[in-house]
Amino acid sequence: MNNKKVNEIMQKLREGWRKKQSKGAKLDYIFLKAIRKLLELCPDEDGLKRVVDGATGNTHLVPIEDMLLNGLKQQDLKNYPRES
Repeated sequence: MNNKKVNEIMQKLREGWRKKQSKGAKLDYIFLKAIRKLLELCPDEDGLKRVVDGATGNTHLVPIEDMLLNGLKQQDLKNYPRES
């Protein structure tokens, strides 16, 4: 994945985690560094993960930061666009 897209995703993750954390808690920078390395190695240049719904067989495009911040359940896939 290109550096610009990695930076965008990392910024969204930092903002999302700051909102979820209690006051005074610190971000785990070692964890963020590991996530950044994984994103750099990710072949998807658009920042979306293609996830197949096992029940329907449909492929949905899910933003990587949504998966990392909120997790992903099968019933959530309907909220994401399908790949054509």
